[in-house]
Amino acid sequence: MGECLVYGLLAFLFAAVGWTSYNAKRPAGFWTFVKSPKVTDLERYNHAVGRLWYGFAAIFTLFGLASLFGQNSPAAFVIPPCSILVTVAVFAVYFRIEEKYRVN
Repeated sequence: MGECLVYGLLAFLFAAVGWTSYNAKRPAGFWTFVKSPKVTDLERYNHAVGRLWYGFAAIFTLFGLASLFGQNSPAAFVIPPCSILVTVAVFAVYFRIEEKYRVN
C-alpha cells in the first residue's frame, strides 16, 4: 500500500510539472539550473514538454496500481527496473523535442 502512495505522489508531482509546462508563457525548462532553449514555436514546444510529463505521470500511476499486487508478485520485481528505463526514455524523448524546436 505504501508503494502505491509513493508512486501516486510522484505521479501527481509529475502531472503538476506537466501542467505548468503546458501552460507556460516562456519556454518550459526541463533540467534544473539549466537555461531553457530558444525555440521556434513556443506553444508547440511547451505543449510537447507538458504532454511528456503527463505521460510520465500516467506511467507512474500504472506502476502504483501494479504495486498493489503485493511484494511477492512479479510486478514487485519488474517495477524498479522499468522505472529506470522509463526515466531514461523520458530523457531521450525530451532530447528529440528540444532538437525539433530549438532555434539553430
